[in-house]
Amino acid sequence: MAGQAGAGNDMSFLPLVHEIIRGMDMESPDVNQKITELKTKFQKCRTMVEEMPGIDCSEEEQKQQIEQLRQQVTTKTDLLKKYKNMCAFELPRS
Repeated sequence: MAGQAGAGNDMSFLPLVHEIIRGMDMESPDVNQKITELKTKFQKCRTMVEEMPGIDCSEEEQKQQIEQLRQQVTTKTDLLKKYKNMCAFELPRS
């Protein structure tokens, strides 16, 4: 999915936090910029979480959906087995 974190969408916070702490120790002038970057990353993560499918469902609703999907898979698997094992009909020759 387009909204999920991938190789081009780095959501690791630790390196940025480390840079902020190191910058504070050295009294670096770019600490505020790093803090802004961290806030931006947090906001991107919040947005991604809000856009996740099923986030608006309760845990119980999600469990019910999973069970329904499992039942569908079982039913379809059984039907496929049944159709595979059916005898092929011979067509009448003209």
